[in-house]
Amino acid sequence: MQDKKPKKLRGTATIYADDRFDFRPQAEGSPAQVDKKSVGRSSFYKTTSEKEPQLVAHLSVAADSPDPVAQMQEDLASLTKGMETKTDVQPKGKLLVDNDGLRIYTNNSRKTITVVQEIDLSAHPNYEKFMLNQMQQIFRCFTINETSFRKLTSAPRKCSRK
Repeated sequence: MQDKKPKKLRGTATIYADDRFDFRPQAEGSPAQVDKKSVGRSSFYKTTSEKEPQLVAHLSVAADSPDPVAQMQEDLASLTKGMETKTDVQPKGKLLVDNDGLRIYTNNSRKTITVVQEIDLSAHPNYEKFMLNQMQQIFRCFTINETSFRKLTSAPRKCSRK
């Protein structure tokens, strides 16, 4: 007699009050993991979910690793090497100005003002003049919103204009 390895099934079981149960096996389909990359004990893959496809990273290191966090960072860097990244992070807060590459945000909870300047050199070859115009818009925004900005600071502001 030959021992067969038991087959594992995924599915849904419903257990009733009188100890009866129904088991509905999950339909076999395509693999859930595609484009799987592995480095050591770590892996990175895409899921094939129709509703919400995801990128998944499993980072594992040995317990006796001298610096486990650095090892995980190295594994993640090698697993994601060559992938396109986006470094432009949208500032959080209330948008005050959005005009021709200039955006000004205020965040009351963090007590910050964020100014983002973007200059398209093909559209504005005289970028120094364009930047000076944007600086005037920044000063105008600061003047208009001076009372709300004053609430962000605890020290009273001395006016430099006379």
